[in-house]
Amino acid sequence: MKIGLDISSGLSSQPTGVGVYILQLARHLAKIDRENEYFLYTRGKKKISFQEVVNVRFYNLRSPRVFFQSVNIFHGLAFKLRFWPRAGRRVVTVHDMSPFSPDRDFNPPDFARMQKTIRKATARADSIIVSSESVRQEIIHFLSVEPEIVRVVHHGLDEHFHPVEDETKIKQLKDKLHLPNEFILFVGTLEARKNLVRLIEAFSKFTAENRNSPPLLLVGRKGRNWEEIFERVSSLNLNSKVHYSGYFQREDLPLLYSACLFFVYPSLCEGFGIPVLEAMGCGAAVLTSSISALPEVVGDAAYLVNPYKVEEIREGIEKLFFDQDLRKKLKEKGLSRAKNFTWEKSAQRTLEIYQSLFQQ
Repeated sequence: MKIGLDISSGLSSQPTGVGVYILQLARHLAKIDRENEYFLYTRGKKKISFQEVVNVRFYNLRSPRVFFQSVNIFHGLAFKLRFWPRAGRRVVTVHDMSPFSPDRDFNPPDFARMQKTIRKATARADSIIVSSESVRQEIIHFLSVEPEIVRVVHHGLDEHFHPVEDETKIKQLKDKLHLPNEFILFVGTLEARKNLVRLIEAFSKFTAENRNSPPLLLVGRKGRNWEEIFERVSSLNLNSKVHYSGYFQREDLPLLYSACLFFVYPSLCEGFGIPVLEAMGCGAAVLTSSISALPEVVGDAAYLVNPYKVEEIREGIEKLFFDQDLRKKLKEKGLSRAKNFTWEKSAQRTLEIYQSLFQQ
């Protein structure tokens, strides 16, 4: 087969969920499949590094000629499915359905355009890939597509996400970030749907009742309306208790996850939730939401809360802070759970979808 992968959207020097998916899926497809040819379509000079691979070629979408290349499978990896005249079968990955949410507080600013893009892509597609059963059910609910063409392919965990036990490196990290021995960690884009304002409010109530509470460290790039988060921090007089370190390169994240007392991620809408999987893979106890795709990812290996209820988030933080046995139990369960998710499995399942379409 000749397989075209549109990797032009989502790649950046600071990859988050969609970017991680594109990087890892492309790499692992090339790793497990040496029989088929892969054509990777980019914009500009954005490329993915491969090792000892001869069946992968890059093409620039700015060249009009590429649109007339003949491929057996054309896969849009990030919501969009371009018109490709000489594609045999078409596949699109829809990462989440946040543009269709009635909660306008965390809709993308261009939600109407995104709705149109997703509707057009799913109407063209012979198969739709989603990262969770939660997103699958939302697509079936919101869009007129046949349920059997919507396939779940869970994301994987990067190989380097495992517990770091080097106490010297952990101490150096804490010293660099001016952190005490214990701290609570959040990793993700600072945006409304990550529910950070409610997390800050819950953390404020927790610290008011527990003066010796550890600080909360926020890690991630700034998203839309990020100012609201720090305005809430200031209004609650938490500037000394809430730290912000900016974006961490992915190779440095295992050290952070391994060093934290526990990890908090009360997100309102997730297509999968890669940070909770990373945290579990590094042996961190996890508090996360009881809605969206997150329960599907964590199973019984995390403390679940209603993300819309500040008091419930506060209770969860307090429970994990004081209950050492619970933290230990969740760490053990999380490590075991994380082993179920690998990018090799994701790539193999995706390849099976390609093969099934090609044989139709």
